[in-house]
Amino acid sequence: MNQWTKTSDFPIVNPKLCGKKSYFIYAATSFGSRRSLPLFPFDSIIKLNLLDKSTKTWSVGRRRFIGEPIFVPKGVQEDDGYLLVVEYAVAIQMCYLFVLVAKKIGEADASI
Repeated sequence: MNQWTKTSDFPIVNPKLCGKKSYFIYAATSFGSRRSLPLFPFDSIIKLNLLDKSTKTWSVGRRRFIGEPIFVPKGVQEDDGYLLVVEYAVAIQMCYLFVLVAKKIGEADASI
């Protein structure tokens, strides 16, 4: 997994495939845009494709941070499902639940 070099944590796969070969891994990560804390807190989700070594990301934006993603399977394909992500908005001190379409991570319409 040399293609992603940024700090990441909370890796998850489709739970239907736990203990089996998986090709997609999702994790919380940080783009390192803050000088004081470049590696934490997490502000993005990374989708790693182990077949073609590609990566796709989804980000909550400035002064917003996320927790551990949870994968909820929907269909038969490995990336057919949803990611549940709790976001904390610092400026207004509120949390929001984002529901992301796993197949659309990296696209503008990934959130429902």
